[in-house]
Amino acid sequence: MESSAPSHQGVRQVRRLTIPTRRNETTGELVVLEHQSEIEGPTVAITANIHGDESVGTAIVHALDAHLAAHPFAGRVLLYPSCNPFGLHERTRFVTGSEDLNRCFPGHPKGVKASRLAYTLWTDLKEQQVDALVDLHADAPNSVPYVILDRPVRQGPKARKQMAERLQDMASASGLTVLREYQDRIYTRFGLDKSLAGAVVNLMDVPAITLELGPRRRLNPEWEALGIHSCLGILSQLGVLGESPVRHDTFVEGQWRRTAGPTPTKEGLLRVHALPGDTVEAGDLLASVWSVEGTCLEHIVAEERSLVVAWVENSWVRAGEVVLTMGLPEQGGL
Repeated sequence: MESSAPSHQGVRQVRRLTIPTRRNETTGELVVLEHQSEIEGPTVAITANIHGDESVGTAIVHALDAHLAAHPFAGRVLLYPSCNPFGLHERTRFVTGSEDLNRCFPGHPKGVKASRLAYTLWTDLKEQQVDALVDLHADAPNSVPYVILDRPVRQGPKARKQMAERLQDMASASGLTVLREYQDRIYTRFGLDKSLAGAVVNLMDVPAITLELGPRRRLNPEWEALGIHSCLGILSQLGVLGESPVRHDTFVEGQWRRTAGPTPTKEGLLRVHALPGDTVEAGDLLASVWSVEGTCLEHIVAEERSLVVAWVENSWVRAGEVVLTMGLPEQGGL
């Protein structure tokens, strides 16, 4: 189903993509808000709500929809306000059960529900011949906003270097701190090459980056404004808009690789000492774990120079669980 209306410099069209369903399943559809300019330019996709409990991207897409309708731009912009309408309605991260949509691409028309949903989105992106993609996510309330660069693990050395440069250019235009994904072996073991951005980079040979703009499960005007400015900067770098990218005040210089921080060995109340955006050295205090009685059970310290990115949402932590995302300095190419 389609409908269209004139925008500032072109046409805004609403498309609805039918998701393949099985007997007795609830039907679903993906909404696409498409802006086509009269001026030639690239086709850029901006996706949101891959994880159903991460809705800040949906609000950002709505704002971008209004911006494009009121300002001159070039090319075509495809806005997907909710790539996981099932998870959004059920207020959960997954599609059903433990099906993570962001590990299912390119999907299959006869697979599990998440796989069929992935296939619907993937097919549209291929048919529209997108030139770049931005995927909007959320992390945690106690986090720094950042961009993730996927590893072009399925490309040869020359193509990989070229893709890395394109990804870095897009990421720099966001104005946010940039984190490279886990090293190749861990990247593929975690199935990150089957995430939306990872699959677009590795299977479509199209640059795609992920913006992490916390928190989950609620909307926040400050984070929405940040995401809007980041997306406008990226669209400008791609030649869609004429606005100048602005570096956010939380930006941390450096070439960082995403990793899990040190884990607690005791169960207890987590007290954070190093804040998101802090750069720490080996031996610096990151957090402490306390008992209910008020006794300090242990100190969690940095093992090497690193960047504090995001703390776990729970204040009560268990031994061995990941409580901190960090960035490690990384030399060399992506």
